[in-house]
Amino acid sequence: MKKSGITRREFIVRAAASSAAFMLAPFLLAGSDSKKSGGSKNNDALKTTTFDLNDPAYAPLKNEGGAVYAKIDGYRDQVIIHRVSDSEAAVFSSRCTHAGCKVELPNNGKAVCKCHNSVFDDVGKRLSGPASKDLKRFDARISGDSIVVSVS
Repeated sequence: MKKSGITRREFIVRAAASSAAFMLAPFLLAGSDSKKSGGSKNNDALKTTTFDLNDPAYAPLKNEGGAVYAKIDGYRDQVIIHRVSDSEAAVFSSRCTHAGCKVELPNNGKAVCKCHNSVFDDVGKRLSGPASKDLKRFDARISGDSIVVSVS
């Protein structure tokens, strides 16, 4: 009579290999997803939004000191875009870091949260008030008649 089955050693080796594959599956699948999307984890998260300054909604940004509220790809809340100078734009969250209230557009170099009087400068740095942190800031560059904002 022929003995069927596997030895104890073969069983243990196969069980260990199966367990290892099961534990590694999520990591292996995550790696294959980034390859399918055409990028790596370092590049996948970068999103850009371009604002055409010839669009009437963004016309205030043509001049130094101009500011608007806007939405950018990859961020859920509105942001403030502020034209700091001819060559620089600042983009920062419009949500106060204290209680989440909406921060007013910069005026005379200051952006004020009317809820509890936190004050930020015209690039989103905290100056005073109950807010303890700067507003979230985003990379921005001026390119011709556009402002390009990046979210990573």
